[in-house]
Amino acid sequence: NIITSEPKVIGIQNSTLTITGKGFTAAGTVSLEFGTTAYSLPVNTVFDASGTFSTTVKIPGVVAGDYPITLSDGTRSATQTFTI
Repeated sequence: NIITSEPKVIGIQNSTLTITGKGFTAAGTVSLEFGTTAYSLPVNTVFDASGTFSTTVKIPGVVAGDYPITLSDGTRSATQTFTI
């Protein structure tokens, strides 16, 4: 499974980030964690038959540092670090 973030993996709190993933369950039950906090993907997130999706999330107001962004469908997971 792959996740990518556009346009960068460095940003500021309260900004928006586009996350793209592929290889997840096509049914689309994917959890999102930013650091150690669980979030829901936006309700308008659409998965195609191969489990590919793209969605925009708001970066929470947190202190500067490195935060893992982890997506998981219960079977597969992928993580990328986001730096504030």
